[in-house]
Formats: sequence, C-alpha cells, structure tokens
Amino acid sequence: MPRQRPQLGASSWIVLALVLLLASMAMSTPSTSPGDIVVIRNGTVVPVTSPTIPDGVVVIEDGRIRAVGTADSVTIPDGARIIDAERGWVLPGLVIARSTLGLQGARGNDVDEDTGPLQPELETFFAIDPFHPDMTLVRDEGVTTVNVTPGDAALVGGRGTVIKTDGDLIDEMVVRRRSCMILSLQGSWSHLPFASSPQQKDPIATVRDLFDLANRADSVPSLEEEVGVDVSRTLRKEGFSELLDGRPLTRQDPQVAAILPVLRQRIPLIVRCERRRDILAAVRLSERYGIRVVLHGAADAIDLVPMLKEHGIGIIAGPLHPGGRQGEEPTRTPQGVAALVHAGLQVALVADESSPYRSASLRFLWLDAASLSTTGLSLQQCLAPLTIEPARLLGIEDRVGSLEPGKDGDIVIFSGHPFATSSLPRRVLIEGREVKRPE
Repeated sequence: MPRQRPQLGASSWIVLALVLLLASMAMSTPSTSPGDIVVIRNGTVVPVTSPTIPDGVVVIEDGRIRAVGTADSVTIPDGARIIDAERGWVLPGLVIARSTLGLQGARGNDVDEDTGPLQPELETFFAIDPFHPDMTLVRDEGVTTVNVTPGDAALVGGRGTVIKTDGDLIDEMVVRRRSCMILSLQGSWSHLPFASSPQQKDPIATVRDLFDLANRADSVPSLEEEVGVDVSRTLRKEGFSELLDGRPLTRQDPQVAAILPVLRQRIPLIVRCERRRDILAAVRLSERYGIRVVLHGAADAIDLVPMLKEHGIGIIAGPLHPGGRQGEEPTRTPQGVAALVHAGLQVALVADESSPYRSASLRFLWLDAASLSTTGLSLQQCLAPLTIEPARLLGIEDRVGSLEPGKDGDIVIFSGHPFATSSLPRRVLIEGREVKRPE
C-alpha cells in the first residue's frame, strides 16, 4: 500500500516558510556586519591633540576609534568597510559646551523654568526633542556632541545633558545625563515674580545659602538614614506636610541632591556672567566650595587672566565678531579669544543663540574657528575651542573631542581645508555610523 504523504495545514505552511526564510537570512548574513569595522583613508587627518597627518588612516571598530596614523603604518583589517575621503580633511566632530538645542519648538518652549529663582533640580534630559529640525541641521554641519542646558531666566536654572546629535530616543543619545549646573548672574531673572525679594539685591548670598545647606546635609547623617525611613514622604502622604515647614534640608531633598554633584566636583558650575564683579563672585564660589567653575560670556575676563588660571577656571566664549569693532568685548573677538588661549586658559566657543535662528546658528561655528586663524593661532589651536577644550570643560574628553584610539568614532570629512570658503562637510560619522553622506 503506498505511503500517504502528510497534508500540511495553512498554519504549518506559514511556520515552514518562516523557517526557510530565517535559514536563508542566516546563510546570507556574514558573522561580522560591514559596519562593525570602518576605515577612513585617502585624506588629511587632523587629530587636534597631535600633529596633522597628511596621508592618514582612521580605523573605527564597534563605534570606537581603534587606530590613527599614516597610510603605511596602519593595518587595514580584512572585511572592513572603506570610506574614501577623496583627499579631503578628516576632523573630530564638533563638541558644543552649551546650547539650547532641541528645547524650543512649535509645541512649546522648554528653555527656561521661570517660576522661581532656584531650580537646581530641573533637568533638560526630560525636555530635549530628538526630532527637532535643528538636530539634523547642525549634525550635517559636523556638530556631533552638544551640552544642552537650561537658559538664563532663573538664578540657578538646573542641570544640562550632553547628547549626540543622532538618535530617535533621548536615552540612546545621552553621553552624560547630568552634565553641569547653570548659574546666571546676568539679571535676566529680574523681571520675574521674585524680583522684589532680597535675592535680587544679593543673588550670590542666596546661592551660598543653598550650597551651605547642601554641605551640611552631606556631612551630617539625616534622620532618614538613621531610622531607614523617608520621613518627609511619610508625613506628606499622611497629610502632615505642615510639620515640614522650617525642616533642614537633607540629602533626599531634590535641591540638595542636585547640588551635591557640584560640591563633589563631579560636574562643573557654568556661571553666566559678563562684568568684573560677577566674575570675582564666581571665583569666590570656586574658592569657598572647591568646585569646578566655567564662565560663560565673561567680557571682563581678559583683565583677570592670572586669577582665572590660578583657579583653573575655563571660559565659554563667543559668538565671535570678526574685525573686533571698537569697544567689543574681548571674549567675542578673534583677537581676544586668541589672547586667552595664549595665556593658557581653557576656552570653548559657542554660537549666538539670542538670534532668531537660535540653535541653528551652531552651523556657523566653523566660521568662528576660521576667524581665529587670522590671529596667528595654529590649526590645532583654532579647532581646540570647538573640540577638545569643551570636552575637557565638561569632563568627557575620554570619549570625544579628538581623534585618538579608544574614543568615539565621531568624525566629519570636509571636501577641502575646513577653513576654506569652498569647503563643505561631505560626510559625518557618529560612533562609526555614517549619518551624512554625499547625495
């Protein structure tokens, strides 16, 4: 009797088809993805922290730089994906020390929280829009890492977040979730409801009070730690929140928790200021609490260079106004920034976000770097304020800011010399992924 073939039902045919499909994919897919190893060659490589390499090669493996060197000294791994720089210039992606990129859009403005003078517990992490149109705009110009911070409406405005400019989810883009604390002495908060309070007369005293409370909370065990119970949460839950009035801050308080990383030197305090008295106030904060301070703006800094250098205080300068008009602030002219660099200060450049274009103005930072070349600074010195120096100020120089083995494969390839007016960024890579390529 002939053996009858088993009949397959519809569901069995679907399962069989899926098995065959997966098997074919397994056979056709190599064990190593072509994107795992990327080699950039046939270009002039500018590592920034070391001399320029005329015929250089950069090898990126699993998103990190594996090797940088001359064409005859670097071995190209088998199976690597080759990117031909076409005799262009290969540089690290730009690192921006401070910006409001992704915080302001058609559906609202999350740049500032202006309900009170002290907002240290706020984080830009929760407000950044990965799909903001400026994100693509600045990425295509070679901006790969940005410290997104609150604006200057509050006295203490909250914490910034360092991100890469590529990704669909903010969690995937983050380099450092809490990167800095913002303190504004510019007086832009003077129009707010608390402007008539004593804080307007001596804002630094208010900041010192907050820092002192945080210091005491950090040095004295709290009741919560002693008994293992969050007393404040329990009291609020049971309807006795009035008993918390006048209660000393503890490490569980959001404001103290936000300030402690500053006091422990884990993140810098970025102080927005211009005038001599405010710069000196920032220096005193650095002395009193032993914290890392970075000045943003600091028009009068040129007269205080020895003091700033002694205390290791860096400067976020710009935007630059080429030509240096009469009476122009030194930190906004190429000559002034060059003087700060020659004096040995760490200097980072930022864009003009007071303009209608706001964060889109980041795309013009290459022009600021080019303007520095007119002052006698070397190519590396001109690029440092947009690469390695902001990375150092933010404490992320182990990942970005230069082309060195072990760092992220964040690279921009120019068609020619980066300061030439005819040169354009043709390719941009973030952690080895090509996020912009020639059309």
